Amino acid sequence: MYMRITYEEPNGTAGAGITPGIYSQYPLNTVTHNMIPGASLAANQVLLLPGIYDITATLSKSVSGFARAAIYDATAGQYLGKGPNNAPNGAPGGPWTHVHTIAVLGVPSAIELQQYGGITGTPCSFGDNEVYAEVNIRKIDC
Repeated sequence: MYMRITYEEPNGTAGAGITPGIYSQYPLNTVTHNMIPGASLAANQVLLLPGIYDITATLSKSVSGFARAAIYDATAGQYLGKGPNNAPNGAPGGPWTHVHTIAVLGVPSAIELQQYGGITGTPCSFGDNEVYAEVNIRKIDC
């Protein structure tokens, strides 16, 4: 069972700003695939029923800043996983942050993507929607 969620803006539109210096909720606004019963997207949060989930996310960021991606369980008030620092050798890192975790949820939960650091991205203007984040969720218990 699989779900894919993205943060998209119209062609040529920059991504939303993220508050520097703290973990901030990252926007999510589009469900491209959803084969997980009971899963949905509301107010930038992915709502998941109890179960075991493999969650991977890639987020765009400002190239000039330090950043780190995280998966946060807003229901439990705790981080389920944090990705690696995006600051190689102390210098600002590349344009993406990444996080992967296995989440064991005992109750229905609101999961959100968070990022520590700057803006979410600059538009590429390829002629279709700008995609600034991608979350892939696989339910791994049956």
